[in-house]
Amino acid sequence: MDSPFDGGFLVGAGSFPRSDYPRPGRRPSSNGFNAARPGIDRQIYSVEFITSTERCTGMSINEIKTTVFGFMGTQPSRLGQPGATPVCSFRLGSTPAYYDAAAGAWKRKPTTWLTVKAFRTLAVNALACLHKGDPVMVSGSLVTEEWTSDGQPHSSLVLVADGIGHDLARGQDAFTRIQSGAASIDEGADGSDPWTTPLASSSPETAAASGSSAAEKTSAEAPIAG
Repeated sequence: MDSPFDGGFLVGAGSFPRSDYPRPGRRPSSNGFNAARPGIDRQIYSVEFITSTERCTGMSINEIKTTVFGFMGTQPSRLGQPGATPVCSFRLGSTPAYYDAAAGAWKRKPTTWLTVKAFRTLAVNALACLHKGDPVMVSGSLVTEEWTSDGQPHSSLVLVADGIGHDLARGQDAFTRIQSGAASIDEGADGSDPWTTPLASSSPETAAASGSSAAEKTSAEAPIAG
């Protein structure tokens, strides 16, 4: 039997588009899949396929794109020197929950921690809007950073963010649009420090609305269901 990965690229959640998905009761096939536990294996091995044409547009080959739901473990911190490209970093914690039918209650698995880095406008806005404890969603690319300290090699898994947002399933938030080109966020091309140059809102009405109520700017975390 052909591998279900023939002609596709494994990138994330989805479903098998082929009819040779392993069925319950079948012996393990040559591709290593074992569907002896229906439902469980179907979830574990659900994937999405990208054709070879799509693979070459907008994504590097073997680039790991992912979205993580979690909470801010630290305040965002500024990295780099004044006048350089804005960069910020924070720790992101993700704690999966599952329902224990025997106990009749929700339980939590151990927390997984990641370092998140954001660049340019995303870094500036993250530093201004995100706070320790906020429930967030972070989408980006997983990369490995390597360095040497005291002659010893070290490495760390980092999520380079493409987008960050508050998890609205946990609370409420307000949005202020930034006027396009309002401030330079590249490498200090105009001589100013992008970290200290305010980003203008799109209109006076938007700015007034965003400052009219402090409650609208506060993420009120809701309790987890169950």
